[in-house]
Amino acid sequence: MRASGIYSTQAEAARAAQDMVRIKGGTVRIQGPDGRSQESFTIGRDGFTNISAVEGIHLSLEMKKDLRDFDRKGLSNHERGRAIARKYGRQPA
Repeated sequence: MRASGIYSTQAEAARAAQDMVRIKGGTVRIQGPDGRSQESFTIGRDGFTNISAVEGIHLSLEMKKDLRDFDRKGLSNHERGRAIARKYGRQPA
């Protein structure tokens, strides 16, 4: 494993790491000043796709297009969630 950059704050570094692995996937490990792991999480569409397939969930072509558009626009997780809820959320009767 190698460092991909130097950042002023841990939050800035974590955000950069999340952006790097968002499309292709990967594991983000956040270390403290002592070098010990503080947090670790896996991000990526491939892992989600595999888990979803086991559960019988499949994305439509339109949903896949939406996700590519979100990536292109650089939407945050919160912005993605809001866009999905607006488009696919349950409509009032």
